[in-house]
Amino acid sequence: MHTIGNGRVRVTLDERWPRVIRFQNVKSGTRLLGDKLAASPRLAIYRLSEHEGITSDHEEIEVAYTLSGTAEQAAYRARVSFAGRQAVEFDVVFRLDGDDLVLSLDHVEEHGDFRFLSLRLPHILSVSSLDDDALAATCHWQGRLLDPKLCRPGMVDYNWVGFTARPMGTAWRPDFLAILDVPGYEDLLIVDVWDYTQTDGGDRHVSLGAELMYRQRSVEGPRKPLTLFPPGPLPQWAPPAEPLLCGKPKTARIHFLLGGRKPLGWTDAAKWLQKTLAARNHCTPLYDNTLVYKIAFHPAAGNRPVLSFEQGQDIVRRIHDITDGMKQVCYFAAFQGNLGDSQWPLMSKVHPGVGKIETFRRIVKESRKAHNAIISVHGNVDVFSDDSPEFDWKYVARDARGLPQGQGVWGTRQLYGIAFHAYFDRLKKIIAENQARFGLRDTIHLDTYSGSMYTYDTHPDHPANTTEFLAAKIELVKEFRRLGLDVTSECLLDPYVPWIGHVWALFNTATNWQGEEAIPFANYIYHGAISWNSGRADSDASILSSLIQGGGSAMEFPVYSKDWTEVVNSLYLVHPAYMLLRNRRWSGYRKDATGRRVDYGTGSFIEVDDKKPGYRVVVDGRLIAKDFQTLFPGPRRGTWLAFSRHDAELDWPAPAGWKDGEVSAVTLTDAGPGSRITARVKRGRLIAPLLAQQPLRIER
Repeated sequence: MHTIGNGRVRVTLDERWPRVIRFQNVKSGTRLLGDKLAASPRLAIYRLSEHEGITSDHEEIEVAYTLSGTAEQAAYRARVSFAGRQAVEFDVVFRLDGDDLVLSLDHVEEHGDFRFLSLRLPHILSVSSLDDDALAATCHWQGRLLDPKLCRPGMVDYNWVGFTARPMGTAWRPDFLAILDVPGYEDLLIVDVWDYTQTDGGDRHVSLGAELMYRQRSVEGPRKPLTLFPPGPLPQWAPPAEPLLCGKPKTARIHFLLGGRKPLGWTDAAKWLQKTLAARNHCTPLYDNTLVYKIAFHPAAGNRPVLSFEQGQDIVRRIHDITDGMKQVCYFAAFQGNLGDSQWPLMSKVHPGVGKIETFRRIVKESRKAHNAIISVHGNVDVFSDDSPEFDWKYVARDARGLPQGQGVWGTRQLYGIAFHAYFDRLKKIIAENQARFGLRDTIHLDTYSGSMYTYDTHPDHPANTTEFLAAKIELVKEFRRLGLDVTSECLLDPYVPWIGHVWALFNTATNWQGEEAIPFANYIYHGAISWNSGRADSDASILSSLIQGGGSAMEFPVYSKDWTEVVNSLYLVHPAYMLLRNRRWSGYRKDATGRRVDYGTGSFIEVDDKKPGYRVVVDGRLIAKDFQTLFPGPRRGTWLAFSRHDAELDWPAPAGWKDGEVSAVTLTDAGPGSRITARVKRGRLIAPLLAQQPLRIER
């Protein structure tokens, strides 16, 4: 064994090959595990002559490691041979940097026709079921808590996709916590639940690890069939001449937290990660106190749209009236070409059943003036539709096997990934044409633009790794900004946080595996740095969950928002808490047998009782909502909006400065203000009758 340490943390390593055996809190003696399996790590190489990927369990591969080290660093020099021929050399370095252990892949040398692909270390950090106080958590599906005593075996590789905000995880015991962060855009976070069978009795481990990619290894799995093709001959596909060289650096970082009086947990990891966000990362002011939603013109029977532009405008008006003029950002979607995902990345053709471009431009102007609404479009600029006039096989990105990147069939359209960096100049012209044609101002929504970073191109004419691909996509966001358009998109991914103004959907709804518990890990890290939609009101449970998730009202007409009662509930029971707390960072989270609570600094919190069910929302010491009833500041100066899901009497602390006596109250409908209601302030309490689903505007 070989040990490195710095007086606070001690790391014990295997002398034979790169392997962490254990981590130790020097002061308390508490240990966290590394890898109990005494096996050399798996690596992958590639033979150019055979277009063949080979892993280190191949019978003709030999790997030898030589260890050298100091008090705070250990370096393993690897020499890989195949059938007696020298193939690859590289270094694996473990280096203590303050309270961090940095694992890096360095000094790669490739020989002959061999190329180095990746090094896989699946068990860098582990917890065991034999330790009653050991737990782990990851950011997949925005947050999962894993208990090794309850989890079932299984291994999953996570990359930068829309349901993993950041490839990271944490493992801890009460006074010793470690955070594994895998920052490389091509690299993988590995989560493995496995049984160690070398001891008597059950010893189940939850392990966190990484695969560091030097060259792009094929990880696509079974190829999705391309079912629709544009007209013209199909090209001949061939493996790339060389595997794509990935971006640098190749590292994984483990940060250690040493406990004090209070036991450590995943929220301590979230607080630390929260502090690593750039100070400039704050929610975009354009969407303050704003409802962000979509209206889609998807095809109905006979390829006819379900709505016209004018009907879309009427939805905007109804929401304006029922909310007394709440600011709106509404994206019109799926109206171009042949409806749905048609003709991307172009939007120049409007389906005649929806309306004319002149109608859209008129609605943009009228809605801004009459309905406090910004009307824009839902577009897609990183895929080709099979029916697009712009389609060109030359600019279809290719995967690690040299095959075209199909992005699935949506409706009746086959989508293909665009070789983004190579097509960049044309895209700049397309977005400028769209902006001018539709008269867009302030914002645009790009469907799934931030949904995945694990995108690259092996096309021989314009290869690009993920790092280069991402850089081009960020540059196009800057181009949108030069046109005066902020960008919103589909998913929460860490590198897009400074560049995406609002996230359409927070994907955190997957079924929990055995032994997993959903936790708002990503929410804790990113709330206040970026905002998102997550709110639905189709049940008590969804309202409570929406409040805890910290997102806005997630509405899309007419596909998901068909029930107007649900819409009004979402607007009044979910959205007000989001608007009032959108710009604030989380300061605490707890869960007990009956409910959950999120703190937003002193005097502001949301707590839900999942069993009752019920909840309270308090902002700066003032009660804003309780048990499906609310009173909050309205969009018009000096007004307050009251709402109840059921018939009830409002009996609420009166707004500051309101004296006893009658006050003005009027019902709000989707056709404008309704009847006047008798309301009064009595002994500092605001009293008014509330009918179910009937908002009320109250003012002095």
